[in-house]
Amino acid sequence: MLLTQIKYDLKMFFRELFYLVFTVVVPPVTYILMGQMFSKETYSGGMNYVQMYTPSFIVLISFSVVFFAFGFDQVMNRAAGIEKRLFITPITDKVLLLSSIAKSFIIASAGFFLITLIGILVYDLRLSFVGFLVSYFSLLIVNAFMLVYSHLNNS
Repeated sequence: MLLTQIKYDLKMFFRELFYLVFTVVVPPVTYILMGQMFSKETYSGGMNYVQMYTPSFIVLISFSVVFFAFGFDQVMNRAAGIEKRLFITPITDKVLLLSSIAKSFIIASAGFFLITLIGILVYDLRLSFVGFLVSYFSLLIVNAFMLVYSHLNNS
């Protein structure tokens, strides 16, 4: 039942143009455009554009996922009465919450891989395998804390 709900939630997310644009399209496009303007700059500590801004764009995607795909979606479902209608079905509130969390992790992970891939292919980002894993799991931990905080504020 959980996998079916995750599939449904992802399908509904990708149908919402507003969520999709600000979560999946705008951050990578902005990353590329800003990189075209500032990739030759050197920042404090001798860091270049890709070293300085790749993590911030990954966090931006994580924030927009939590804000749009999780928090705003929960508020809209409550306002439209969708949650009340779902409670009379065999789907439990635990399944709905776990599905929303899984959906958020999937979308944030896709954004992480997309930004990292753009950084590697376009801006010659150098990242060791250990650094990649530490970055990815740090993103998941930050995402988990933001999801818990968002859910507590919406409850």
